[in-house]
Amino acid sequence: MCTINTNGNTCGGNCPSDSCPSCPCGTTRSFTNIAAACALYTVWSQSCCECIVNYESDGNLNQMFYNVVPKTYHVGLWQIGQNNWASCNNGSAPCSETANLNCAIKMFQYGGNSWKNWPSCSDCAECCNHP
Repeated sequence: MCTINTNGNTCGGNCPSDSCPSCPCGTTRSFTNIAAACALYTVWSQSCCECIVNYESDGNLNQMFYNVVPKTYHVGLWQIGQNNWASCNNGSAPCSETANLNCAIKMFQYGGNSWKNWPSCSDCAECCNHP
């Protein structure tokens, strides 16, 4: 569950409605072409990838959410959780498109080449049943 923004730190809009104690992906919003980003990995379904990214970040490379419990961030296009940063980006926040993509690919593979590791999978129902 995310915190309610009580201190006004939205990291320039990258942490909307959440109270981020810091801004690991910066305070500038940066949007990219979702279809082009999803096309960089051809194993997953293009339409499912686009649905996931739309729900997770709306195409903002610097999007982030902060969870009160267990005090972790989710960042980037694919909203990569902080618990995955060590295995996919040497412990650093994967804020660049390339770093976030590499982490998303690993998460996709960890899920058996499926989207089941993304909370938005339920919002993109067709993606939960098919890779």
